[in-house]
Amino acid sequence: SIQQADFGSYRCLAFNGLLRQSSTAYLTEFHRPRITIQPSSLTSRMDLRRGQSIDLQCHIDNEQYKVEWHFGNKIIRNNH
Repeated sequence: SIQQADFGSYRCLAFNGLLRQSSTAYLTEFHRPRITIQPSSLTSRMDLRRGQSIDLQCHIDNEQYKVEWHFGNKIIRNNH
């Protein structure tokens, strides 16, 4: 099975004594991250009162992704 150390470039070299040809292929990881939002009650309905605070957290299992919070169509402030 493929491991993190296997990702990178691979080169094939062909040589017949006079000519040399090469071709390079790149093995990269494509991984859809698993995203969890805390508190988990947000996946259903959560009733809050005006003025009440809530701490929203988004956890992603792949650190190559960045997190943006949106409300409607607007990006809201990110706290890390």
